[in-house]
Amino acid sequence: IDDAAGSGSSLGGERIRTYLAVLSLLLSVFTKISTDLYSGALFVQVCLGWNLYLSTVLMLVVTALYTIAGGLAAVIYTDTLQTFIMIVGAIILTITAFNKIGGYGNLERVYSMAVPSKIIPNSTCHLPRQDAMHLFRDAVTGDLPWPGMTLGLTILATWYWCTDQTTSLHSTSLRNRKESDSTPFPR
Repeated sequence: IDDAAGSGSSLGGERIRTYLAVLSLLLSVFTKISTDLYSGALFVQVCLGWNLYLSTVLMLVVTALYTIAGGLAAVIYTDTLQTFIMIVGAIILTITAFNKIGGYGNLERVYSMAVPSKIIPNSTCHLPRQDAMHLFRDAVTGDLPWPGMTLGLTILATWYWCTDQTTSLHSTSLRNRKESDSTPFPR
C-alpha cells in the first residue's frame, strides 16, 4: 500500500510483513499441521496398531521425502489424489448410511427419538434439538445462530482461502497468466 504522498514507501514496512509471516507460520503449525499429523497418526494407529508417536514420525518422514523429492508439484498431485479419495469415500459413506437408516425421512424420525441411556445431570446436550434439521437456526436461542454462521463464516472463509499462505500457494502455483486468469482469485 502506498502512502498518501505517493512516494512508494509502504505503510508499516518490513516489521508488519515479518510479523504477519511469523503469525501465519505459527497459526499454520498450531491449527493445521498439528491437527493433520494427529489425525493421520491416529488413523495409522487404529488401522495398523502402531504406536501413536511412531505413526507421527513416519508421517513426517514420508511427507518430507516426497515434498523434497518432488517439490510443490508432488504436494499438489498428492492433494489432488487425496481429494478424489475423500470425495469417493464420502459418497460411499453417505449412501451406506442412508441405506442402513432407511432414507432421509427415516433419519429425521429416528433422530428425534435418539436419547442416550446414560446422561449427565444438569446437561441438555444429550437431547435432540427441535431445530436440528434446519440449516439456519434461531438468531437468539439457536446453538448456531444464523447471523454468526453467515457473517462469521464469511470472514473465516475469506481468511482461509485468500490470506492463508499454504492455500494461496496451492491456488497461485500456475505456469502462466492464462492459467491464473482462469482461477477464482486471479493474480
